[in-house]
Amino acid sequence: MKHFRVLLLLALIAGGPARAVEFAVVELELAGQDYRLEIADTQERRRQGLMFRDALPPGRGMLFVYPVSGDYRIWMKNTRIPLAVLWIDGEARIRHKALLRPCLRDPCPVEASPVPSRYILELPASAWSDFAVGQRLPALDAFIPPTDSGAATAPPAGSARSTATPSD
Repeated sequence: MKHFRVLLLLALIAGGPARAVEFAVVELELAGQDYRLEIADTQERRRQGLMFRDALPPGRGMLFVYPVSGDYRIWMKNTRIPLAVLWIDGEARIRHKALLRPCLRDPCPVEASPVPSRYILELPASAWSDFAVGQRLPALDAFIPPTDSGAATAPPAGSARSTATPSD
């Protein structure tokens, strides 16, 4: 498997009334393609998600990280781009997937997995056919070991290169 790099970068959300939220960014290989994923591992980051974005280029996305498996639901409120959304269990297996449309006016539908999940992965709609229910995403094993804190943690020492970008 191709190596991955943790790049502690700032990703600022442009546009919209919400204040900018900072996200750590990681590069992972998923289904044979390199992805640069913003990590939504706090309530504030999960609440902001991909709202008010005008585009999500191929190879980009957001990984929502929860402290334990559960019934996590999402909606597309103020999300301007269509998304392929994957619900992933604590063993890095895709349990449900949905292709969701933008929603700029209430009421916006809520989408959920029929089984508990630990992570939700949002990717450009064009990535829909690259992933299947039941498929494992082993890169998540090394990047996000199970924790009770709910925050993403770096891979074990020696398994990835990491660099920091100044936050000023």
